[in-house]
Amino acid sequence: MDNASFSIVNSQLSIVHLEMKRWWAFWVLILLVPMIGNAQRRDTVRIQGHRFLFAETTDEDDGEDVHVVNLVRIDPLASKWLLKHTLRAAYPDCNSIDLELGDFVFTDSTVTFYTAWMYTGNAMAGKCGYRKQVYHVNALGRVRPGESLICMEVGPQHPCLDDLDIDAIFQEPVPKAAMGDRRRFEQCILEEYGARSVSGSAKMALIQEVKEALGEKIKVELKGESPDLEFIRCE
Repeated sequence: MDNASFSIVNSQLSIVHLEMKRWWAFWVLILLVPMIGNAQRRDTVRIQGHRFLFAETTDEDDGEDVHVVNLVRIDPLASKWLLKHTLRAAYPDCNSIDLELGDFVFTDSTVTFYTAWMYTGNAMAGKCGYRKQVYHVNALGRVRPGESLICMEVGPQHPCLDDLDIDAIFQEPVPKAAMGDRRRFEQCILEEYGARSVSGSAKMALIQEVKEALGEKIKVELKGESPDLEFIRCE
């Protein structure tokens, strides 16, 4: 085979390879269609010059509907589902409710997810707190986790409180005698939620930022509360 013929064959193989990659990307999208096709809302945006899809869908967890947003990177050769974030989840149990609210914002290089947890007084293992999770998008369109901060208080039967001094670890400042228990609690929260606990001025800044992002959603939920189902305030 002469050089000209070899170049033609090599070029044809490259075209075939490219088409195979496109077909693979197509089938990846087909697999995502049940999720995307059933989305209540779909928004396509550009971050770092790359197209991303935010698709809001409904999952099921413990028999309850959970409203989530899915983040998908759209690429002709390599579309990929990346992650999902809870927008609203409510877990009623007899005379109590455990509630999770979320939202997101994006810039030209980041996506930030916000979460607020609320629970009524009878939810003995409930959660009350705020979280911020930042993801960075690089020039290649790759998404990497960045800063993740959380402040959280929990009901007396939450598993992260096992064998700890419940009355002392949520005081500010935390008594010296309870510092070991506080660190064990924060380590449990880190392992469960992937976020670093903050306190003092950093905690107040986090609460303010999350409330600015979720303020309207929180107001809606608080309007619906009754004397028998009053949400715990943790600030």
